[in-house]
Formats: sequence, C-alpha cells, structure tokens
Amino acid sequence: MADYTFRVEEYYTGRYREKPLALSEEEVAALIHFLRAVEQEPDIYNSVLEESCPALYNKLNDAAEPLMDELEKEMAKENQQGFYKAWIPDEIVKVAFASGLTHTSALVVSEQDTARAMGSGSLPVLATPRLAALMENAAYEAVAPILEDGDTTVGGEICLRHLAPSPVGAEVTATAVLERTEGRKFTFRLEARQGETLIGEGTHTRFVVNTGRFLQKLK
Repeated sequence: MADYTFRVEEYYTGRYREKPLALSEEEVAALIHFLRAVEQEPDIYNSVLEESCPALYNKLNDAAEPLMDELEKEMAKENQQGFYKAWIPDEIVKVAFASGLTHTSALVVSEQDTARAMGSGSLPVLATPRLAALMENAAYEAVAPILEDGDTTVGGEICLRHLAPSPVGAEVTATAVLERTEGRKFTFRLEARQGETLIGEGTHTRFVVNTGRFLQKLK
C-alpha cells in the first residue's frame, strides 16, 4: 500500500479539498488500465470504472464524499450550487499517460555487431540494424517500469538516420525519450552517440500488449 493525493474539486470555482488515500499495487494497476482504456479526463465518476471495478469505485467514492460535503457547505454559505469532480490521483495519471520517461542503453561494438557480420554491408563497422536494436532496447527499458504485470511492449515502427560509422571497440550509447502516450501506443525520440559525436537519431513507436494473449495468437 502507498499513499496518494486524492483531490475533490468544484469545477467552476476551482475550490478543492485533498486527503491522502492508501491504494494497493493492484488498485493502482486497475486505475492505470482504466485510464488507458477510456482515454478521457481522470474523474472517478465514470460508468466504466464503476462497472469494471466496483469495490475500487466504492472506495474512491467513500473517500470523496466527506471532501465533497465540506465544499458543498462552503458553497452554500454563498448561496451557490457546485459541480464536483473527484480526480484520480495525479501521480497515477502521470504514469498512465507518461511522457519524459527515458533510458540509455550502451554497447561496445564487437565483430558480431558489424555490418560485415550481420550481412547488411561489407565493412567492419557498427551495422545499422544493430544500432536500431540498441535504440529499441532503450525505448523498451524506458517504459518497462510503468507496465502492468503480464504486459510488455512490441516495436511497431522505427525511423532511423545512421549518421556516422563506429569501429569495433567503440563505445556507443542510445537514448530513448518518451514523447507521447496515446492509449496503448508509445512514441519515442531516439538519439545515439559515440562519446560526444551524434551518430544516429530517429523516432520509434511501441505498443503495449499482454504477453500471454500475444503469444497465443502465434499458435
């Protein structure tokens, strides 16, 4: 269990009340799944959440009601009626629709990594497909910590410019930065360097899949 900041807000005036709310890893995973599925504002009052996770919905609603009562009393003193939203904690929303996540993967170029060895060319320099694989690994690792149990990501598209050669023995790094999340689709900006020299750049798209269901389709 971990504490998250739970917030109830009066929509028009922006007045709000907050309280810490303890949620289990399973409850957090359910909220992340809900947010990615519906792709709409993170208000708990949604029929999809209520029907798919009734116990979690009731827990959130029970936490929201006393905060809402406080706001209603404050609004009543001014003879106003309010319209209230109970927001899924920002910490969880940021994970569900993450951006800015990053990871750097490293490689010391070996003979097996060369274009000559991989059949993509005849020279003993880092092969473009090997550089692409290193970049994909960086993107995969960048979002791995936020995935639900049983999920992984698969590559959908990579656009790469290989700008400079790297000989055997060179140390190469590839950095992926998550720029956009659209439901189960992640879009990354890629950059590869040998020391301070930019040797590659591009973009990459990955998709979240359930490992079991994905492998079942291959049979």
